[in-house]
Amino acid sequence: MTNVASGLRRIGGVASTSELRRRGITKRMLAEAVFGGEIVRQRIGHYCLPGTAELIVEALRVGGRVCCVSAAPLHGLRVLHGAERLHVSVDPHDSRFRSRVDPRVQFEPTATALRPGARERGTRIHLHWDSPRLDQSSRHIVSIEDCVVQLIRCLPPIDAICALDSALEIPRIGRETGLPLLDGAGLTRIRARVSREQAAMVVDRSCGLSQAVGESVARCNFEDAGIPSQPQAPLPGGFFADLLIGRWLVFECLGEGVHTAPGAFDRDHARTAWLQTQGFHVVQFSHHQILGDWPMVLGTMQLLMRRGQHTHPF
Repeated sequence: MTNVASGLRRIGGVASTSELRRRGITKRMLAEAVFGGEIVRQRIGHYCLPGTAELIVEALRVGGRVCCVSAAPLHGLRVLHGAERLHVSVDPHDSRFRSRVDPRVQFEPTATALRPGARERGTRIHLHWDSPRLDQSSRHIVSIEDCVVQLIRCLPPIDAICALDSALEIPRIGRETGLPLLDGAGLTRIRARVSREQAAMVVDRSCGLSQAVGESVARCNFEDAGIPSQPQAPLPGGFFADLLIGRWLVFECLGEGVHTAPGAFDRDHARTAWLQTQGFHVVQFSHHQILGDWPMVLGTMQLLMRRGQHTHPF
């Protein structure tokens, strides 16, 4: 690896000509590194390493940093719906934006796009005109806190809740626990940056116990229906319920996260059988049923509750 490539790697794999020049890399060294395939020029004055994530490359071509729902998976956040457009954070004073797929093609934002979060006409790009107000420590992606703030401002509340739940989740590795992607101090800073209404609709309803998008959606939908549920409720035998309604009704979301791990099918069924012997009513729905046919799911749970299965053992 040449000094150019190693230098670029040390500063995050993405940099401008001026940044590289400040580190003693000359124009000739840059040209030779590009010719030799050590680095890639994605647009005039901007370089990255080969193999850089495609979303980061496309945002670089446009002239900004990948952000919002496009950045969420890169930070390890769960998203309810994938991004139909590439979300890019740019400076309000920036110009000469380029196509996300061809840096030779230039486009001009329309008049209706000159406001925060406006969608470009005729492109698959969603510009966020907020870059100067964000953390500048990364050259190619906004920070996780900035990403969550953008999600809360840009997406429907349930989409933002799913992402924030995953940011707050404390990972479990066997009997050990890890650290969440977002700590309490970060959550406090996020709350201060969004409106009071957004905080009430998203931040106050978030929970770090849900382990899958389906669990987050079901928990919020039950809450909207006036049905309290406890996420990851501890059960006898060292087990946990995805959601526990009342004392005896266990709601399970299958098809995502821990339920798709190797051996999960056999473990889930063994656990279900054992919990039933302990008096619990266990009801299982797939991830797709929860997201795509919630009225059926809710109607089934309400019927079981009318029968008293949440208050009486099996």
